[in-house]
Amino acid sequence: MYHYKVVKNGLLTPTVRSVVLKAEDNTSFLFEPGQYVAISMRHQRRPTTTRCFSIASSPIDRHSVEICA
Repeated sequence: MYHYKVVKNGLLTPTVRSVVLKAEDNTSFLFEPGQYVAISMRHQRRPTTTRCFSIASSPIDRHSVEICA
């Protein structure tokens, strides 16, 4: 399991939000176009439901990952 920190969070349009995540230990995040991530957060030390998101960032940037919803 990997732990990521939100480093950027903002609206691209009135209905689309962009969130950029970076590994807490600064490890590389390797992926290929078309892949997705399954994300779960913690609320009061309990994991939330896992949701899947398409990766919106370039695979060239290996130290962060952007998702949009």
